[in-house]
Amino acid sequence: MSLLIHSDHEEFRAVDDTFVCKGKTLKFVPNDESSLPEAVEDPSRWNEMLDSPNLIVKNIKGLDFAFVLVRAACHSDRILVPLPFETVREKQKEWRQLLDEASLDEANQSEKARRDRAIRDCSFTANLTSDMIADWPVVECDGIHYVSKPLPRPEVEDSDSGSNQGDKPEPEVEEADCTIYGGKNVLIRQSRHVYKLGAEDILTPVGKPIFCTQEEFATLRSKSRRLMDAKLTYENPVLIRGKDKDGRDCKMLYVHYVITDAPHWNDDNNIVLYNLNSAPAPTPAPTPAPTPRPATADPRHRRRF
Repeated sequence: MSLLIHSDHEEFRAVDDTFVCKGKTLKFVPNDESSLPEAVEDPSRWNEMLDSPNLIVKNIKGLDFAFVLVRAACHSDRILVPLPFETVREKQKEWRQLLDEASLDEANQSEKARRDRAIRDCSFTANLTSDMIADWPVVECDGIHYVSKPLPRPEVEDSDSGSNQGDKPEPEVEEADCTIYGGKNVLIRQSRHVYKLGAEDILTPVGKPIFCTQEEFATLRSKSRRLMDAKLTYENPVLIRGKDKDGRDCKMLYVHYVITDAPHWNDDNNIVLYNLNSAPAPTPAPTPAPTPRPATADPRHRRRF
């Protein structure tokens, strides 16, 4: 059975069987199939799903690219889903610590050995684009079902395409006003308004989003900050520099959220940061008054019978 890649729009292209390593199918149980569309929409979700046995690596035009093959009712197991190179490189750091030295022997040609050497040696530096596989054969397959995005087109247009964007590309113009992170503007929410951030005001890399439902989001943003201990990890916050109400320089932690049960709430073009205020100190319970000890009768006043 041939493997396909979702190239442009409804177009699929055949993939030859020349792989650096082949991974096992990533299976979704029926009650967890919603995680697959969420991962396709938000590539950072792959980080929590992906394990080294699922890694599929293919070298295309001298560059290394990683894929997964998934099986779920909402997806065909014939479609290779490309992974963001940032995700794979992050997982690569974790997986390198678990490599079996015996499998790194070049004489060992088992699939695990090939995968371990790929984890050690492959350099993932770019995302796959449609122009890189333009010469692969197109496959007509009307009955295929998939949940994946087509490969992006290259960001830089050819010089003869008639582009009239001016001397500076659009991203550089936006960079002067705000930080672009993962192709998205980084914004900050303050009260009912949203403001752009300057690059100099973002002091650390933008953390991973906190995934939550609408109900959990309301609870996380309430004054009690309930659920925050369970949701927040060291990978989530970003440190922002600004001014306090008296105009003094200050720094504060911010986080951003992804609403899992209402995708329309999420902004496809922007990362909106919310301040991570510390939870208010709990009101101490009133100290109970000491229980009075029963009085002891004076033996001099005992009643005689």
